[in-house]
Parts: sequence; structure tokens; C-alpha cells
Amino acid sequence: MDKIFLPHLQKIEPHAQFTFKLPIIESSLGRKYYAKVGSLSEREQFVGEAESLRAIHNAAPGLAPQVFAAAGPDDSTATSERPFFLSEYRNITSLASNSKAGEELGRRLATELHVYKSAGAGFGFHVHTFCGATRQDNGWHQTWEECYSVMIGSLLAKLRDKGRFSELCTKGEQVRSK
Repeated sequence: MDKIFLPHLQKIEPHAQFTFKLPIIESSLGRKYYAKVGSLSEREQFVGEAESLRAIHNAAPGLAPQVFAAAGPDDSTATSERPFFLSEYRNITSLASNSKAGEELGRRLATELHVYKSAGAGFGFHVHTFCGATRQDNGWHQTWEECYSVMIGSLLAKLRDKGRFSELCTKGEQVRSK
């Protein structure tokens, strides 16, 4: 794994030595990084996750870990290399023990992330993302409400197509209609 991450780490901290205890990498200068590598079949999920973290970081700096390197959607080595990403490490704990942190997260989601509109594109996303193992069919919409409704509608349709969770699907459609 060193050969995947070391060139990227050396660009960030050229004079540091690195200790690999994946998924955590520690530098001799005291910084920690989170490193993730997947299989070729997980490439689309990795691209979606890295691009999502980048978008969140751009919309609300500091809310999500900053991604330093990743196999991207236009990466020409996509068919031969395992997907990966390298980000800053965040020691995230439960919000249950800190109500102030939960309030701050809610405030930032509402005032920064959910009002952010991509330049020229609107609300949505340029690559597929995943809700667990379920592929999200993303696209661009003029309003956040329309974007959210389409995303939820797509997930509900996939559940319905599998013949599962009919009560959840019914309630989900009720929420979408409001």
C-alpha cells in the first residue's frame, strides 16, 4: 500500500517519514491521514465517496475531511489500478455525548451545505454515489427540494422493485408529496 499513498504523502509533507497502520497513516511531523483502498469492482463507490467528501468540504470547509488524493471519475488508470483515497484523519465520536456538537452540525448543514449551489449546475451531483450498497442515480436540479425528492424517489423505487419495505415506501412517498 505504501506505493499507492507514499507519492501523495510526500507532496503534502516532503520532509516527513510515514508509519502505515492502515487505514491510519501517521507522519513523523505529527499529522494523521486516513487511507482507503478498494477492489476494482468498488471503483464507482470510491469515486462517489471521494467526490462527495470534496464537495462537502468545498460547500462547508472543515465539515468533512479534506481529500488529498483519490482515483477520480476521469482517471485514465481506472481499469488497471485499485480505487483509493487519502484524506485527513478525523477522530469522530458520537454526537450523543456532546449536544453542542450536534447543534453545530445541524446549523452548518442547514446554513452552509444545504444552501450551496454548484456554479451553473444547480443542486445535485456529477457522479453516482451510494447509500450503502445501493447506487444513487444523481443528476442536476434547479432546487434542493426537487433534488432531494428525486433522490428519495429513486431509492424508494429500488426498494419497491425488490418487493421489500412496502410500508416504508408508502411513508416515503407521503413525505415526498409534501
